[in-house]
Amino acid sequence: MPHPKCSICLHDDVQVIDEALQRGQPPLRELAKQAGVTHSALYRHKRHTVFVKQLVINDIKAEISKLRYAQTAAKKRRDMTTVLAISREIRNWKALEAKTRPISPTDGANADDALSMRDALIVAKGLIESQLSDPDVRAWLESLVQVRAAGNVPDAQT
Repeated sequence: MPHPKCSICLHDDVQVIDEALQRGQPPLRELAKQAGVTHSALYRHKRHTVFVKQLVINDIKAEISKLRYAQTAAKKRRDMTTVLAISREIRNWKALEAKTRPISPTDGANADDALSMRDALIVAKGLIESQLSDPDVRAWLESLVQVRAAGNVPDAQT
């Protein structure tokens, strides 16, 4: 989808430019000269294109994979401090990953790309924990506990 203020998105040869950006050839400065646009406009356009966002998503998955590998190695060494630190880091990366994909496949996405309920709850827990110092979040959590104590919310096991 074209960005409303992007001169490259509105350019006559946007498809040719996007293909060149995706290939990575020629370099940005040379491509800018060939297309008759500024280097900075081309750089900004590159940052909001779909294929670049997909590369970022792939980088997130690679980072999570590396962290899981390091976590397994730490478990074998029985280094629980490192295991816990890596767990927190994985949770942060998972939260970032969740922001880059749809929650439900009804958004027109593939069901394999959707966030599972388990992953959604992990992300929600991480986000809530990261905001516990916020008085509004604390008040909201206290109200949930009161509602639960009053019996207005069914038990998760029933």
